[in-house]
Amino acid sequence: NPFMERLTGYDAATLRSKPFVEFLHPDDRRTVLGIHLRRLAGGQAPQGHAFRIVTADGGLRHVNAASAWMEWEGRPATVSFLADISELKAAEQALAEHVRGQEDVIAARTASLRETNDRLAAEAARHERTAEKLKTARTKLARALQAKSVFLANVSHEIRTPLNVILGMADLALRPDSGGQADLTRCLEMIREAGTSLRGILGDLLDLSRVESGRLELDAAPFSPRQVLEATLAAHRHVAQRQGLTLTGETAADVPDHVIGDAGRL
Repeated sequence: NPFMERLTGYDAATLRSKPFVEFLHPDDRRTVLGIHLRRLAGGQAPQGHAFRIVTADGGLRHVNAASAWMEWEGRPATVSFLADISELKAAEQALAEHVRGQEDVIAARTASLRETNDRLAAEAARHERTAEKLKTARTKLARALQAKSVFLANVSHEIRTPLNVILGMADLALRPDSGGQADLTRCLEMIREAGTSLRGILGDLLDLSRVESGRLELDAAPFSPRQVLEATLAAHRHVAQRQGLTLTGETAADVPDHVIGDAGRL
C-alpha cells in the first residue's frame, strides 16, 4: 500500500515480489516470523510488537505492528496495522543518551564531591591533631609557668633568709654588749656565709634563665658534703635560735668525705 511505499522507499511491485520478512532487519526476522507463525496456528502471540525495516536507501525505520488473527478465504491469516515510530525511537535514543550523559556528569560530580569530602575530612583531622597539640602545649606551658611561679616564690623566701642572717649578725656585732673580738669575728663569718648563700641563690635565678635557654652547665669540683651541710645549717641557725628553736643536722656514716659535684647548687 502507499504507506509501505513511503515507509520503505520501494514501489508496490518490489514490495510484492518477495516475502515481507526479507525487508526486515536481519536481527529481527526470526522474532517477527515466529510471532506470525504462532498467531496463525492459534497460539499465544503478543498483540503488538516493534521491529526494524531496511529501506531502499539502506536506512532503518522503526515500526510498531498491531496484529490480529483472522480467517481469509477459509484459511487462517493475520491483519496488521503498522505505525512508523522512528521519530519516537530517535527521541527515546536521544533521551537515553542524555540520561547517560547526565549519569556521567552526576558520576563525575559525585566523584569530585567524594574527593572533596575526603580532602576536607583529612584537613579536619589534621586541624584536630593540631588543636590537640596546641592543647597539650598550653597545658605544658601552664605547668611550666606554675612551676616557675613556685620556684620564684621559694627563691624569694630563700633570699629573705640569708638577708635576715646578714642583718641579724650585723645587729649582733653592733650591740654594745657584744662579747668582744671573738663574737665579732663569728658574726662576720656568718655574714660572709650568708652572703655566699645569697650569691648562690642569685646564681639559681641566673640558672633558671640558663635552663630556659638550654645553656645550664653544672660545676664538677671536689667538696665535702659534711661541710656543705654544716655551712647551710650555720647560715640558718641564728634565725632558728631567735625563734627559740635548735637547728641540727647529722651525716650518715656511709657518706663519703669528698665527692665531685656542684656544691653550690646542692
